[in-house]
Amino acid sequence: MVRGEYGKTPVEISEEFRRRIIGDDEPITCRPADNIPDEIATLRERVAPYAIQEEDLLSLALFEQVAVKFFEARKKKMHHLDDNADAKNGIHSI
Repeated sequence: MVRGEYGKTPVEISEEFRRRIIGDDEPITCRPADNIPDEIATLRERVAPYAIQEEDLLSLALFEQVAVKFFEARKKKMHHLDDNADAKNGIHSI
């Protein structure tokens, strides 16, 4: 709170008190979320092979490992493929 990670305090914090709590660290004076890098473009690229609807981007962002498994299963179902489809077509995984 004293560092400013939760926004501005309702009352100004004295510099002496701030230094006792956070030492020589610089207090955050901007909106803390502005320091988080924007990843939407990267996420759009990663979801592109799987995306069918806008919600797929959110699924990938929040639950990447589970979402990718879901996307692959959904693709198999949509194309009427089963787990042995690759082997039937002469494609074998290692």
